[in-house]
Amino acid sequence: MLIIDDPIKPTDAESEPERRKVNDWYDKTLFSRLDNKEAGAVIVVMQRLHEDDLTGYLMEKGEFDVLALPAIAIEEQSLPIGQGRFHLRSPGEPLHPAREGLATLESIKTSVGSRVFEGQYQQSPVPAEGNLFKASWLRRYAGDPGRGNFSNVVQSWDTATKVGAGNDYSVCTTWGIQRNTYYLLDVLRGRWEFPDLLRTVKAMPKDTRSILCLSRMRIQVPPSSSRCGKRPGSISSPSR
Repeated sequence: MLIIDDPIKPTDAESEPERRKVNDWYDKTLFSRLDNKEAGAVIVVMQRLHEDDLTGYLMEKGEFDVLALPAIAIEEQSLPIGQGRFHLRSPGEPLHPAREGLATLESIKTSVGSRVFEGQYQQSPVPAEGNLFKASWLRRYAGDPGRGNFSNVVQSWDTATKVGAGNDYSVCTTWGIQRNTYYLLDVLRGRWEFPDLLRTVKAMPKDTRSILCLSRMRIQVPPSSSRCGKRPGSISSPSR
């Protein structure tokens, strides 16, 4: 029997390379250590942190029975507790009222946010109501809305500085703003080392004919994340 206890940290679960590393470790290292692969058992004990964490990965394989214990019951549950006995839970019932009642759990949800609560407490890492953005807020548009209709066009960069196949991408999104409506006009995604990333950021306003409303964009590069030196780079861009 093999027992796996919390194989990934909450912060690491946000990284696709880290999740893949844990899932590959299970396939390529851990499972081979099970002495009897026909009669042996693997037990994973963990809080849900992401839909593609180790539990989600193993559930997709379809080889495991899942016992999920949400802090607040989502539906009626009949939980076997041994010797032919069952513990019954009703929707909305806290898992351990004496330890964490509904008021406490609601306070925790407010404190940590719906995404963390749905994963770590409810064992359902995809929240029904969404996180920062709700699905009902997102709409599609047909055709070119026309840049002249926007009060501003802005770009937002989420940068990375390593180019390996397992590393994160740098992504630029270009948005048109029209009162309280935001149009996603363009998405650029790629892997660039720092000098090429600087050149790409500088070239983007020209390539997309956008109005860069931020008068100055700054990219901070930790010393350990790039081989291009220890000093951060900065990009100055005109307002138009």
